[in-house]
Amino acid sequence: MANVVGSAISRATTALLDADVQLAHDAISTTEKIHDLQCDLEDQMLAELARQQQVPADLRVVVTSLQMSADLKRCSDLAKRVANLALVSYPKCVVPPDLRGTVSKIGQQAQRLMMQTVDVILTHDVGAVLQLEQARVIVHHLVDDPRQYGDGTAMDITLVRCCYEQFVDHAASIARRVIYLIRAERVDDLSTDPPYA
Repeated sequence: MANVVGSAISRATTALLDADVQLAHDAISTTEKIHDLQCDLEDQMLAELARQQQVPADLRVVVTSLQMSADLKRCSDLAKRVANLALVSYPKCVVPPDLRGTVSKIGQQAQRLMMQTVDVILTHDVGAVLQLEQARVIVHHLVDDPRQYGDGTAMDITLVRCCYEQFVDHAASIARRVIYLIRAERVDDLSTDPPYA
């Protein structure tokens, strides 16, 4: 699921920057696949919950999987929002020329963070979770105050910025849940090094 979400945000970013209607539709189509995958996963997890004789570790995996799939679904919704912005603004690009490089960098970082999240899920590398968290913070500081661009453009840039910020927040949340799976410890803030570095 996370690989598909990474692909969706990449396509949505390119569609936004290039005012590419076909790519925007492709990104939206990809996000609809995420919804189907999440429904399938929920059905599997609910069937697992219905089994008798659950042990706490099994329950932790089931519940955490459901939470992670909800985060992935939210990421796909945010990618869809970016793609829809490309559609409604066509043929114009809502991103001012001097911000195109920054938005491209944010989109690449969002996709990279999702791919790092995939690695964390597969490898259970707790140290990588901290690196992902640090990269997430960087995305929050890449776009300055957009009010200088006028009301309409400022609103569009603010929407784009919020979509990417929320996207990387959800990616980091998924990665933090891996710590919970491994250590049965909730981690809400990774700003301190021990014991996760």
